[in-house]
Amino acid sequence: TVNPAQPELCDGLDNDCNGEIDEGAGGACDDGRPCTQDTCAGGECEYGPAPGTCLISQTCWVVGDANPEDPCSACMAAAFTEWSPSPGASCDDADACTLGDICVADGTCSGTAKDCSDGLPCTEHLCEGGECTLQGVTPGTCRIDDGCYVPGAANPRKSV
Repeated sequence: TVNPAQPELCDGLDNDCNGEIDEGAGGACDDGRPCTQDTCAGGECEYGPAPGTCLISQTCWVVGDANPEDPCSACMAAAFTEWSPSPGASCDDADACTLGDICVADGTCSGTAKDCSDGLPCTEHLCEGGECTLQGVTPGTCRIDDGCYVPGAANPRKSV
């Protein structure tokens, strides 16, 4: 006899005695997570990815959500259960001597080195703590005002 009051379970049996096994039993598999599609197949519950979501460390995320602990990784549909690299996202590489920091393909943050050149070929500059500092003058040259000279060159301020 059919017992429609008996709920169908995902167990490979015809619990409600209607001649069908596990029909409508997907609800018996509900894990309570909106990012999984819960189904019953062959008496076993299966939890596949819901479109546009990820399940990472038992937390549901929407595709495109950035990892709160790493801006260079995000939820991507291709990797439902793990963070994926997020190239092009803005980040901070914690180096004050780089500018325009972005996430690159390998999932790391990288910036472009700050240009500390003063335009003079005889000076050497270095960025330290975000500030450009003069490190010295190239050996065999002299820097006078805004020009580079070789030793023994005539003073450009004096007329001959």
